[in-house]
Amino acid sequence: MKKYGLIILAVGSILLAGCTSQSKKADDRNTTKVEMKKGQKGKGGAQEGAQKAADETHSNAACAKQQARISMFNKKLREKLGDVLLPAADGLTSGNNRLNVSYSGDNDEYTISYSVGKKAKPLNEDSATQAAPYAEFTKKKYDTTEEAARQIDHRTVTDFGGLPTVDLGHNIQGYIETGAGQRYLYWNEGNWSLVVHATVDQEQDPKQLAKQTVSLLEEYALPLPRLYGQVSFEAGSQSEQCNQVISWQDEKTVFKLSARDFTTAVKMAASVN
Repeated sequence: MKKYGLIILAVGSILLAGCTSQSKKADDRNTTKVEMKKGQKGKGGAQEGAQKAADETHSNAACAKQQARISMFNKKLREKLGDVLLPAADGLTSGNNRLNVSYSGDNDEYTISYSVGKKAKPLNEDSATQAAPYAEFTKKKYDTTEEAARQIDHRTVTDFGGLPTVDLGHNIQGYIETGAGQRYLYWNEGNWSLVVHATVDQEQDPKQLAKQTVSLLEEYALPLPRLYGQVSFEAGSQSEQCNQVISWQDEKTVFKLSARDFTTAVKMAASVN
């Protein structure tokens, strides 16, 4: 029986959208330090300020250009599906101008596939629907909240009694479970249950990816789950498989963002609005 008394992490309620909303917390702190730093008066300080303003303008323009294509697709998707939740960020570091999108379904249940082609194609163009996606976003409705909750493999610290622990940074403790040639590293953040899977005979270690994920989630806030959310990452992810998965419940609805790369998955899931 799942426990419904968990405390929801307040920061999870912040949904990031687009490049601007995904600004890193560390950058914000560093910017504040720079702005408050003494001794910046005079010509040198003015030049530095002007250069900083120019850099920010260039960065914002680059972000807008990168996200222009996914924004266009989201507009078309909402014309087809209605007022639905979609990732506002494509999660790409390159190829944004060749982003292609295909979809199937309706307002209640849909699958959105994201790929990068040799050329930019219209929504649901044949070659785009057949292309191997680098990410997929799905929505599925269930009859009850309890049925939706069962789709999320949510675990808490009470499930990890007696397991070896590991420090993941940022005051988060992980729990390692090993058996049958498999190794799992579990931890919790608010109503999110997270796990990294590794294969022992392939000499995979889940700790590095787990620590990277914890640090990344200090910068990107995932959606607020009602009731539960799960992050399931693979330490030995294969480039052609979207097996880095983030799923969360919104009462009777379950959303899932799967991607080839864990960073892409986090950035896209964090931008859903």
